[in-house]
Amino acid sequence: MKTIRTFCALLIGVVGVARPACADWLLTGYVAQLFNVKTSQSTELNLPAEKFDNSLGFGFNLASAFPGRGNLGFEFDWAWQQKALRTSDVFGTTFASRLMTLNTNFFYSPATPHARPYFSLGPTFEYRTDDSLARFVTPSGWGVGLNAGAGVMAFATQRLGVRLDGRYYRNFGEFYDLRTDVLQRRSGWNNLQFLRAFFGLTVVL
Repeated sequence: MKTIRTFCALLIGVVGVARPACADWLLTGYVAQLFNVKTSQSTELNLPAEKFDNSLGFGFNLASAFPGRGNLGFEFDWAWQQKALRTSDVFGTTFASRLMTLNTNFFYSPATPHARPYFSLGPTFEYRTDDSLARFVTPSGWGVGLNAGAGVMAFATQRLGVRLDGRYYRNFGEFYDLRTDVLQRRSGWNNLQFLRAFFGLTVVL
C-alpha cells in the first residue's frame, strides 16, 4: 500500500506539469501486481476450484494510434508472472506454475491537455509452465481468453511519462496441454481469471 500511495502522489505531481506526447509509438516498461487469481472447478477432470496468492511480475507494452485516428489505436502487451500460479489454497505448491501473458488489444484514448486516459479491450494468450517448486511434471500449455481495462498516461516531458493501468483477465475453458499424445492431454486450470494492476515508465519513440 505504501508503494501505491507513493506512486499516486508521483502521478498527481507529474500531471500538474505534464505536456502531451508528440509521437505515435509509446513503449512502457512496468512492474505488475496480480490480485484475486482463481480457477473454476474442472468437471471433466474432477478437480476443485483453486485460489492463488497475489504476486508480482514485470513486462512491457508497445502502443500506437492508428494513422489519422488519434483517439483509436492498438497495443501489444507482454508480461511474465513467475509466481502467478505457484501457491494454491488446495494443493499448495504441488503443481506450482509460472505464467506468461500476451495481449493484442484495441484502445480508445480521449483527447485531453496533459494526461492520456484510455480504455483497452482484446484477446489474451497465456502460457503456463512448471515452477521449480512443483512436485509433479505437468506439460506446458496455452490458454486463450479476453482482457479489458483502463488506465492513464501522464507526461513530464514530450518524451517521458508514467503510466497506471488496471485490467481484468479471464480464460475460455481449460489450458491446452501441449503433449503430442492426444489421449494423455489434460489440464487442471479451468477458466483462469485475475485482476492485474501495473505501474510503469513510458517513453515516446
